[in-house]
Amino acid sequence: MTLQAARLTLRLILAAAYFAAGVLHLAVPAPFLGITPGWVPWPQAVIAATEPSPA
Repeated sequence: MTLQAARLTLRLILAAAYFAAGVLHLAVPAPFLGITPGWVPWPQAVIAATEPSPA
């Protein structure tokens, strides 16, 4: 495998991981709520609002 092919493969894997995290962000918010700091107001709304935003 060439370096270019390896980079493309890793980019596709990373894109799939980010996509899965984005879907799970709304489908199963409990893990994300568990790591949300206590000072964040309305954590469920914040989790829902930040899902579509890029990192």
